[in-house]
Amino acid sequence: MNITQEQLNSAVQEALKGALEGLPAMQTQGNNITLKEFGAGFMKDKKDEISNTAYAKSDSLYRNHILPAFGEMQLSAIMRQDIQDFVNELAAEGYSMETMKAIKGLLSSILKTAAGDRLIPFNPCEAVKLPRMVRKKKAAPTKEQYLKLRAVSSSHRLWIAIPLLFIAGLRPGEMCYLTWEDIDFKTRHIHVHGTYSADNGKGYGYVKDTTKTESGMRFIPMGKELYKMLKAYRAKEGKGKTYVITLSREDRRMNPNTLRDKIFNEWREKAGLPNSITPHSGRHYCASMLLRSGMNPETLRKITGHKDLSTLLDVYGYSETLSDEERAGMCNALDKISA
Repeated sequence: MNITQEQLNSAVQEALKGALEGLPAMQTQGNNITLKEFGAGFMKDKKDEISNTAYAKSDSLYRNHILPAFGEMQLSAIMRQDIQDFVNELAAEGYSMETMKAIKGLLSSILKTAAGDRLIPFNPCEAVKLPRMVRKKKAAPTKEQYLKLRAVSSSHRLWIAIPLLFIAGLRPGEMCYLTWEDIDFKTRHIHVHGTYSADNGKGYGYVKDTTKTESGMRFIPMGKELYKMLKAYRAKEGKGKTYVITLSREDRRMNPNTLRDKIFNEWREKAGLPNSITPHSGRHYCASMLLRSGMNPETLRKITGHKDLSTLLDVYGYSETLSDEERAGMCNALDKISA
């Protein structure tokens, strides 16, 4: 079918006219609904779509950041510049890029849904840019700091937590999930296949028979020292129990938040270590030390359960200073390319 340029122009004009005529109606609907009113339904639907842990994090961002800033505003009144100012203010207050992305992403999902419901003509979040930030990487704990934690925790019934975090490189939730059936003394492997997740801020725990990522399902080999420590712990503290890290008077898993707040933080204080040292720091220590020892990154990725090498090397391969071996190796390399 052939059409003339005049017919094409006419068709385009009619399409634009129809689109423009539809805008006032959409804006009028958005004028009658606040973000708080629309967001209540959005968050209710979201709760049925994602895990309890993921929802708890989203709910915290929604209540603590999005509602205070935009809750009482009508949907149609929220402009791109309002959101840009909001994001810039978050950056000025020192929030991390990860947190800002999560907040912006949630707000964008709410407004995108509102646009899909024809309450607003478009999602104003789409044109908002996150400010550039230099990512501050945490240095891994030193061996001296690890040994201090070992020393102060040695008399506690859960002393094995430090080796499991720092030597096996387990995530806190993975460690709290472990049963003694997951510790294979015959093959000398730790089977990681689940996690104990805790809600953000509320403290509720959820046992999940899967790890953080698919690659998190793994077998971690036990070295001689870790094998000996687990054997000794099993004989005394783990005798007759199902779970490795338990509550004091019951054979039940311990919430990782309880372990951190009531036990690990006390050890850290006794050891005189900075607040930046957390249970997750053990994983950082393990990966960093193994990388420095010369372990192949791909092998290490399989042990730590990372989805990809980039995350492993970017986060856990970081060090502010060079070891003597690294410095010598760099000098040799420089000599070779300069000769």
